[in-house]
Amino acid sequence: MNIEQILQNQSLTNRNLYNQKILKMQRQQEEHIGKILSYDSTSAAYRVRLQNGRIITAQAISNSSAISINSSASIVTPASGTAIIDAMPN
Repeated sequence: MNIEQILQNQSLTNRNLYNQKILKMQRQQEEHIGKILSYDSTSAAYRVRLQNGRIITAQAISNSSAISINSSASIVTPASGTAIIDAMPN
C-alpha cells in the first residue's frame, strides 16, 4: 500500500464515523411536559415553558384542540432542530 491509499482509506473511515455520530445525535431526543405561553402566527411557532423553567420555541404537528394557550402539552426536543408539540404523548 502506498501513502495515497492509506490516506484515502483513513479519510473514508473518518467520514463514515462522522456520519454515524451525526445520525446518532439527530436521533437523540427528550420528552418534556410544558405549558404553552403564546403563539406567533407569522412563524407558526409556539413559545413553551418547560418544567425546568426554560422557554423554547416549538412547532405543533397536529391541529388538535388540546394545543391552546395556557394548556399543558408533551414537548419532544430533538438533539438538533425545532422542538415539537405532541398532542398524543408516548
